[in-house]
Amino acid sequence: STGEKTIITRRTTSPSSPKLALARSLARSNHIDTSQLKLVRLVSSQSMADPQAEARGPPEPRAETLVELVRVNGSAAEATLSSAELAWRTTGAGRDSGGRRKLELESDVLGFQVEGRSLKLATFTRGDVTGAGRPPSPVGCGGGAEDRKRGEVAVEMESEEAAERWGHAIRDRFASLGRPKRLFFIVNPYGGKRGGRKIFQTEVLPLIDAAHIHYTMQETNYRLHAQEIAGSLDLKKYDGIVCVSGDGILVEVVNGLLQRDDWDKAIKVPLGIIPAGTGNGMVQGLLHSAGEPFSMSNAVFAIIRGHRRALDVTSVVQGKTRFFSVMMLTWGFGS
Repeated sequence: STGEKTIITRRTTSPSSPKLALARSLARSNHIDTSQLKLVRLVSSQSMADPQAEARGPPEPRAETLVELVRVNGSAAEATLSSAELAWRTTGAGRDSGGRRKLELESDVLGFQVEGRSLKLATFTRGDVTGAGRPPSPVGCGGGAEDRKRGEVAVEMESEEAAERWGHAIRDRFASLGRPKRLFFIVNPYGGKRGGRKIFQTEVLPLIDAAHIHYTMQETNYRLHAQEIAGSLDLKKYDGIVCVSGDGILVEVVNGLLQRDDWDKAIKVPLGIIPAGTGNGMVQGLLHSAGEPFSMSNAVFAIIRGHRRALDVTSVVQGKTRFFSVMMLTWGFGS
C-alpha cells in the first residue's frame, strides 16, 4: 500500500498514446515545451500477458491433501490441509464436537512455526475461528466490526515427521503466493503527527515478526533522504521496500529508483506503504481495491500476503529538470 504491496515493472511507451496527445495539447495551451513532455506507462508483465490475471490472483498450486488425527488447541480433531486451507472437525465429546472450522492460508494466516510435534499458526482473522485456546487479541486502528484480530492455532500431530510434512506444505503454499522474506523499511519520524517511529514499533513489527520476515529499518533525517536511500540501496538483498510514512516518501523512493543507472531493474522492486503521514491517499486506494478496510494493520498484512497492484508513473521533463509522479500532477502560478 503501498499498504497494499505495489509493484512497478516493465516499461512500455507508445508515441501515439491518447494520454500523451492529450498531455501535449494541454501543455501547448499553457506554453510548455511539449517536445520535452513524456508520459511513461509502467505495468506488470503479468497484466500485459493476461489482463484478467491480476483479478484472478496467483494460480493455485497442485498439492496433495493431507489428513491427520490431531489435537487442535487441546481438542481431538480430524484435520485436513489442502493448498487453500487448513480445516478441522472436532471428534471428542462436548458442545463444539463435530463443528467444522477452517483457516484460509492466504487470508487468515500470518505465519507459522514447527516445534517438535506441534505446528503453531499465528492467525489474523475477522471473528474467532480458533476454537478453544488463547483468545485473539485486537490489533489495528480505527475500530469497527471488520478489524482483524490476532490469535493462535496449535495443532499437535502424532509425530514430528507429520508436523514437518505439514510445515513444508504450508511453506510451499506461501512461496507460491509471492510472500516476501526480506524487507527494507524506510520510516519517516517527522511526517503526520510525528508518530512514524512508534507506528513501526507497535503496529508493524508485531505482525512482521509473526510472519517471520527479516527486515532492515532506516529513518529519514531530511527532505529527499528517502530518494537518496533508494538511489543507492543494494536491491538484491531485499524482496521489497516499505515506506512507513505518508505519500511523499513513496514519491521520493520512486524518484530514487528511476534515477539509478540500473533503473530498468530497480523499477521491478515491489514497493509498500504503511499510513503514517498527513496524506495517505495511496494506501486508502490500494486497500479499497483489495476489498480491505483502511487501517495500519490491514496495510501491513497486505504486504505480508504479497499483494501487488500495477502503478502508473508519469515522467515530466522541462529543460534540465526531470521528475516522476505516482499520484497527481498539477501546474499553475503561485500568487
